[in-house]
Amino acid sequence: MSFSPFTEMRTGFGFGPIGEYLTTGNPVSLSIDTVILCGNADMFETMRGIQNEENGRKQSEFALPARTALEMATMGGARDLGIADKVGSLTPGKRANLILVRTDALNMAPFTEPVHMIVQSAHPSNVDTVIVDGRILKRHGQLTAIDVARVMRESQESIDRVRAHISESHPTGCALCGTETPKP
Repeated sequence: MSFSPFTEMRTGFGFGPIGEYLTTGNPVSLSIDTVILCGNADMFETMRGIQNEENGRKQSEFALPARTALEMATMGGARDLGIADKVGSLTPGKRANLILVRTDALNMAPFTEPVHMIVQSAHPSNVDTVIVDGRILKRHGQLTAIDVARVMRESQESIDRVRAHISESHPTGCALCGTETPKP
């Protein structure tokens, strides 16, 4: 089971029974449905959201430990995708996937318990280095292998094509997609 708390709340599904699923022994992970639905692709915010959601449901700040939220975001995702033998934990023989988080920013001060601070305080701006399968994709807070301008341009072109297709398919608009044909 994969929980995407911000999408689930935004679309009216409400709060998921996280604690109940965790007790079943089945794989449980966190996900980000789409940026359009959840508002961003921030896994730190997703971990924070799921922990706060479960703690609020159970009316206990200890209902979902930070370590469990972090495990859902890392090892849980690898298990759910069926690739836990390759990724999800730092284990000899697995791919070298690492995210190094700076702890010297104001939002991380005072730095106390590391897992709690990662889940409850960290933001994407705190990510200093990202290594995927041994390749450095971000260093000193800067992307090294992605042409951001190209990604932005191609994503805009893609959404423009989708909107054009919707306009052709639904000349009066599409409530599902949030497009409307202007009224004369």
